[in-house]
Amino acid sequence: MLLRMTLLPGSGVFFFTLMTCPILQAGDIVKFTSSDGICIFSNTDEIYQSVNTSSPQPAVYPPPTVGKKNYGPQKIRDMIDRISNTHGLDPILVKIVAKVESNYNPRALSSKGARGIMQLLPSTARRFGVANAFDPRQNIEGGVKYLKLLNEMFPENLSFVLAAYNAGENAVKKYRGIPPFLETQNYVQKIIQLYNQESPQPYSERFNADIVSYRDSVGRVVYSNLKSTFY
Repeated sequence: MLLRMTLLPGSGVFFFTLMTCPILQAGDIVKFTSSDGICIFSNTDEIYQSVNTSSPQPAVYPPPTVGKKNYGPQKIRDMIDRISNTHGLDPILVKIVAKVESNYNPRALSSKGARGIMQLLPSTARRFGVANAFDPRQNIEGGVKYLKLLNEMFPENLSFVLAAYNAGENAVKKYRGIPPFLETQNYVQKIIQLYNQESPQPYSERFNADIVSYRDSVGRVVYSNLKSTFY
């Protein structure tokens, strides 16, 4: 049970209310403070939500230093060339993704927690064995591995690869194409435009890059350059 003390207005009298909750384990008890200043100790967030408390916010730490080495843009581009070639990925594409994602900043940290040059989320970093997402080499390696996986998942379809890198492959599978998210649509369009400017063999010459919208069999609006089922 949870004991709540409240002052009866105008009376100077306190009364106590018992609130039931699951049995507390001492090691799991967390202190919360409600919007009206009430201190609550509980091991379930259902309690503090029920009395309109403010959720505890996770601590935000600044990105750690990446060492004393000078990781200027040119050194990062050279690193991208080596790692991309090792994994058989187009270095031009990887450099454009890195430029758009972080402007080659090894210490970049987004509001969503994406980190480093290739803006890897913690879950993505773990997925590809990146121990320190602020380390340029590890970060680029993880981003390249992710792009390579997406390229194998959506072969010869750069639009889907980029959409999946931005919004996740599950979102692309769910909508059977580019998800109807403005951020993702702009992201795909921007990178393809830059790629067409810098690549000796632009994407639009190899594949159909025209993005169209249509309704699928269940009535969802789909944005895609393939009006077909691809899995």
